Amino acid sequence: LEQAFAVVCLVARPAVSMAGVRNGYEQYERLGLDRWLAVVGAYQLSSKAALIIDLGTAVTSDFVAADGRHLGGFICPGMPLMRTQLRTHTRRTRYDSDEAAKTLENLGPGRATAEAVERGCLLMLRGFVGGQCAMASELLGSDVDVFLTGGDAPLVMDVIPGARVVSDLVFIGLAIACPIN
Repeated sequence: LEQAFAVVCLVARPAVSMAGVRNGYEQYERLGLDRWLAVVGAYQLSSKAALIIDLGTAVTSDFVAADGRHLGGFICPGMPLMRTQLRTHTRRTRYDSDEAAKTLENLGPGRATAEAVERGCLLMLRGFVGGQCAMASELLGSDVDVFLTGGDAPLVMDVIPGARVVSDLVFIGLAIACPIN
């Protein structure tokens, strides 16, 4: 690109530190770029202790102390992965997307397979999010900003009153990692 179009290309990569955040991974380069950028973006928006939960195909959580130390985090399957695994690897768990869309109107016990799977997965996700908030209080104290990002953030926002839903958190971090002059 640089030779063909005379465009300067910037490449974002996990770093030992950036914008006041110190990467907590023992091998800093192994932290996923999307996680790293979300952590950097959240810390810039907050400037205090933060819990960042990204709810996409996978769900990730990351803890950042008030001084910018990234304490690490967790990775687990998100709704799409949980749903797909159950639908793919259990014989009698077959239903279509139209059925699935109707199942989350309430969270009572499912009376059909689609309800049981979809609601069960959502309750697992909500439990994980609640557990991460409890852990954040233990690790970071009571003054913690919670950031939710990713396509399934709306499914859990009521679990954490006061959480900030920032759909473009990774891009905020990317703008910090690769500033355009």
